Formats: sequence, C-alpha cells, structure tokens
Amino acid sequence: MKLRISRIGLTDNNLTEVALEHGGESLEWNISEFKNIVRNLDYDVFDQINQYWARMPPERQDEAYAVYAEIRDVFRECYETHALTRRLHAPVARLCELHPLEDIRHWIAFYSNLRCPDDVKDEFVPYEMPGTRDGTYVREEYEWLVALSIALRVIFPVWGEFIARIRAEVPTGWKEFYAWQLLAATGLGQSPPMERLRGYVEYWSRVGAGRHDVEKSAHVFRGISTEDYPTLLTALVLVRKLTIADVRGLDTSSNLVSCVFTFIRHKTRPGSEGGFNAIIKEKKETETYGQDIENQQSRLEACKEKMPVADGKIAPIRYYARDMRHIARQIAPDMPADCLEMSFESVKVLEHVRERKVQMTLTMYVLQYRKQLQPRALFHLPRASILQAFAVAQAVYWHKGYRELAALVSALPVSDADVMYLGSLEARSKIPAAMIAELERWFPYRRMPGGKSKTARVPTCAELAIDDVVRQLGETGWRLTLPPEWVAELTRNPRERHYAVPGNIRIKLAQLSIALASRSF
Repeated sequence: MKLRISRIGLTDNNLTEVALEHGGESLEWNISEFKNIVRNLDYDVFDQINQYWARMPPERQDEAYAVYAEIRDVFRECYETHALTRRLHAPVARLCELHPLEDIRHWIAFYSNLRCPDDVKDEFVPYEMPGTRDGTYVREEYEWLVALSIALRVIFPVWGEFIARIRAEVPTGWKEFYAWQLLAATGLGQSPPMERLRGYVEYWSRVGAGRHDVEKSAHVFRGISTEDYPTLLTALVLVRKLTIADVRGLDTSSNLVSCVFTFIRHKTRPGSEGGFNAIIKEKKETETYGQDIENQQSRLEACKEKMPVADGKIAPIRYYARDMRHIARQIAPDMPADCLEMSFESVKVLEHVRERKVQMTLTMYVLQYRKQLQPRALFHLPRASILQAFAVAQAVYWHKGYRELAALVSALPVSDADVMYLGSLEARSKIPAAMIAELERWFPYRRMPGGKSKTARVPTCAELAIDDVVRQLGETGWRLTLPPEWVAELTRNPRERHYAVPGNIRIKLAQLSIALASRSF
C-alpha cells in the first residue's frame, strides 16, 4: 500500500489529489485545501508512512485498503455535513485501530532512520532550563510526537476530502475543528501523546492570552469561548501542521516542537490579522466640530442597510433539500435509477467551479415543478446540495427529452480566446406561431410599453424570459460535463465536448415553458 501526490492544481479551479495505491487498484482523494502547502514541500510527506506500510503484513494492508474503500463510498453516497460526519466515525475508528500508535513508535525505534534533534533534552531540569514543564517536550515525548505525526498521515487523505466537501457549509476557521471531530473519539484521538499535545497547546495559548484582557480577544467576538479556543487551536495544529510536518530530524535548528510552537504563537499573537487571540480595541465615538447640526449625519443614517434572509427561513429549505434523490423521484417517478446516478457522478467536476446565473435559472425551472422547492431556494443551499440540484436537473432534462438543456445546465463556460463560436443569437430558430399562441394562452399578461404607438405586438412575459435565457447562454461557449454515453448521443462523438448553443434553443425553451405551465412536464 502506498500514498503519493498524483496531481497538483496550478490554479484555483484545478484539483490537487493524492492517490492511495494497493494491489493494482487506486483511490483518488481531493486534498485541494492543502494545495499551497504540498506544492512547496521539498520532501516526500508520505515517505515514512509508506515505509511503515511496507513492513505491515499483507492481510492487514488488505483490511486497511478495504476500510479506505468504504470511506470513499461514504463520500460518494453522502453530501450533508452532519450525516457525512456520522457515517465516517466508525470507519475512521477502524482505520486508527489498524495503525496502533505503539506499533508506529516501535517501527521508528527499530526500522526507521529518523533522528531526534540534538536540542531536545532527555529530561526537564527546573531552574536550569528556561520555561516550564508543561511548555517543554523532553526526548521521550518528542519521539511519541513524531509517531503521532506519522499516524496522522493515515488520516490525511480522508481529512483532505472531508474539508473539501464541507468548506462551503462551515464558517471560516472551523473546518479543521470539524475534521478533528472524526478523530476525537478514536484510540488515537484519546492517546497519551494526543493529550500531551493538547496540554502543550493549551498552556501556550493561555500564556499568550494571560497578558491581555481575554474578554476583548478576537476569538470571543467570533463566537469561540475561551474554553473551546484551545481545542480549536489543537485541531489547527493537527490538521495544518502535524499531518505534513518534516519528521526526519535533519535540520537541528528546527524540530517538530518548534514548528508547533511557532504556529501557536502566530495564531495567538496580539494585533495579528490572522490571529484568533488579537485584542479588539474599544470603539470610541468621535464628535465632529465646526459643522452645522442640521448637516451632520445621524447614527441611523451612518449604519449600512443589511437585510439578510432569516435563519428560520433558510433552515427548512436546507432540511427539505437534504435528499435530492427523493426530489428527483417526485419530479420524474419513471426515471431510471442509473440515469440519476450517472448524473450525480458527472457533476462532481463542478465542485470548484462557479456556475453561471443562467444555469441556476435552468435548475430552478426543474426544482419548482410540483412545488418541490421554492424557485429562489437554490441560492440558500450549501455547495454540496447545489451540485446535487444540478445533477437532478441534468438527469430530469435528459429523461424528459430536453437534452440540449441537460447539456447546458451542467456545462463549463469556455473563455478561451482562441476558440471562435460561429453564429449569432438572431440566427437561431424563432418560436413558431402556433407555439406563440400557446404561450399567449398560458401567459396572457404583458408589460405594456409607454408612448402612444400601439401597433407593434407586445411579447408575453414568457417570450421575454426565453430571450433573456438565450442571451445569457450565447455569451460564451461551453464544455460538456455529461457522462460519455450521453455526449456520444448528443454530439455523435464521445470525445467532442465543446458545445455551442444549438439553433433550436428558443423552441426548446418554449416547449419547456408550456410543459411547466400546463403541468405536463
């Protein structure tokens, strides 16, 4: 069994992945959250865990790989954060049981070439050494910390995929805390080396805060209590530092403990923009002199108007959208299950791509049918649910025969200046007269123009909406993300994924409008 970085994204939209290889098979894990870190490493972060696995019995390797495969299946089946966390607890615990910390410590002592830095002392001598016992690691504790760092490499791909999945749902700064919850109840999470690290982090975080007014610390204003703050900081140390730390001991001027200490001090130093422990200065009112009282701005006028949607309205929307497969079955009961699953698999490439507004509109047309979701509810869903909504819209459009719309709802906009897309919006087929009459029957209301001239025909609201959608679709070219089988059926070439808006797009949108209005979709 072996871990290796298989892909490093060079832009924000590119994935960074790590591959777990075993017995001719491979599992890919998204670690884009650590992209900037792994890109600049000058050492193989997985060298030690790969060496440890090389000495592991083949039967145990097979068992560990099976657990990894089970975890990968959970990521494919579950999108909601709390359900995903609940499903991952058991397999992560089994993965830790297959990699006992004592076994890794034994491997370090007898089979590795790791060195303990010279400045790490065998024991702590009060009054002769600076600092305190709680804030100092001795040699034996340091060796256990190295073992802990190597053990975290086992969880690293799981953490990477987990954080990539929840990053859009959880507040900034809390991703690592949620990742730590996967490990907290395991034997590794409750081991003595982990408790020692937690005590070390808590000591140095409180030493930094003790010199200042804790009630004015930035983390308190962010909703993090002084009791929870050390736990959050420990999670940051584990996920951001120890998982990828250099444990070789080649540089005597920098060791694992100093790396952790520097990170803690950076996060807790007062006045740091990135520090949770920065002190918030008291905001004092300033009076303006030399101005007429009538011309002075009132306090109410100085406040920025902000009218967010209440959480009480967003919560039920997210609750009803938690199972998009159920919504798909309500919209299209006769749709084959494999059609929906193929669609769910294909939209995963959109995870780090920002969709166009027109694609959200096309998705709303499907989801509001049979009142499954309110039209604008899509804007209040987490990223994972939005991707599932795209998958449902794509599958339903394809099943109902609107294959051009299925292609466009999940396509990637092409911004390559070297690619020219011929044709204009005006050249595309106009809506036939019979269909116009049908639209007028279902959408009789019009917005009458101003002025005295009444001779020109006023289009219906449906026609105006269709023109607006066509205009937005025609602003760019598109690259298909449909399953290969569907691409072959649409373009007659499974490798041809460049796609221009078809000429009959207005007719297709008119057919969709009539079908939705007549409840025959």
